[in-house]
Amino acid sequence: MAGKKSLILYGGTYLNKGGAAIAYGTLKVLKELGIDFKYIIDPEPFFPFDLLDVVPIYRFSDTLSTNSLPSVNPIYTYKPFLKCLINSHKSEIKLLRGKPIWHIGDSPFSDKRSVLSVIGQVIALQTLKAATNGKVVIGGISLGYPRTKIGELILQHFFNKNVDYLFVRGKETYATLQKLGVPSEKISMICDFAFHLDKKESEETKKLSKLIKEANKPAVALIFREYSYGRRRENYIKGIKKLASKLEEQDYKVFFIPTSYSYLLPENDQIFLEKVVGVDTRQIINIKDFCPGEIISIFSNFDVVISVRLHGAVYGTLANVPTIHLYEDRKSLEVIGNVFGNAIPLIKLFDFAEGNGSNEIIRIVENLLRKKDEISLEIKSRLKTTRENSIGKLKCVLEEKHLIY
Repeated sequence: MAGKKSLILYGGTYLNKGGAAIAYGTLKVLKELGIDFKYIIDPEPFFPFDLLDVVPIYRFSDTLSTNSLPSVNPIYTYKPFLKCLINSHKSEIKLLRGKPIWHIGDSPFSDKRSVLSVIGQVIALQTLKAATNGKVVIGGISLGYPRTKIGELILQHFFNKNVDYLFVRGKETYATLQKLGVPSEKISMICDFAFHLDKKESEETKKLSKLIKEANKPAVALIFREYSYGRRRENYIKGIKKLASKLEEQDYKVFFIPTSYSYLLPENDQIFLEKVVGVDTRQIINIKDFCPGEIISIFSNFDVVISVRLHGAVYGTLANVPTIHLYEDRKSLEVIGNVFGNAIPLIKLFDFAEGNGSNEIIRIVENLLRKKDEISLEIKSRLKTTRENSIGKLKCVLEEKHLIY
């Protein structure tokens, strides 16, 4: 790209390891494209600024995310939200006036849990845009159609009036945005930024590698999160226990891997596994303090990955390991299905939660192991292709639309 381009980064999660993968992948790609960045606005306090050579600027609070939150109810969030509105015009922000804002696509603009989540995200980004007068680029999201009328109206206005361009992860999100009235000339499809990451070994990952392999059995990674309510939740929890038990009966070594350690308690996988499912802590591999590259290295020691979390499945593919994804949202179809096709089996999480999936999963695991080398090569090949296509698309669009300057 001609000349030195620069921008402001916005967002950046770390406790959710899927969000961390997106953030790390985004920064890696921007550097490859020759785009300069120094400041990151409103990241999680746990974000490794020094390692990634970025300077954080907080409008909310540099302690937000360090204490547990039961929900996004205003009772718990109104104070940092007010801080955001007030601090949008502090001197550090004013110095960035005119710089384009790159929204790291780790926040889904979803009203699934609460419409308040969408309202908060939109106002936070709008106030930053108003303070800097910079263009807003949404850097790679997956988005289902809003659940509520309020969410629909807010996003319709926001994406059409306040966002200059959107990079999306596939056809499902593209269709959602078009239903919201966003013109096609403001949208391009690329792959998930996490797909640009590579494995990174360390002394700590080598220790975990030894632990996983010492049983001399095929090792299976299970990634499960909280899901649903009432009777379906009960059946879901029973299904997790049943699947783990059946795998062990078939002489597999089973490990559970939490991939979200969120301050928002319903999103914290470690609490769910330990307190709700009752998994023996000796079966849980804690990856909270590992960077995405190290997590890929850990995943590479497994023979099969079975994941409810979308980015648990993404980590499995980045490790070139045969992976099964139990999906809830259609965004999984674009992030995983569109990239890997039949190489990654997709099973509806609803069916699993109804108690209908364990035997089918065991059968698929056996089939994947028989074709392990072939599947691994297919995954590797597809990753290479999707990376190249996405880099090409990003270069082309950023030049033609003059989004970064």
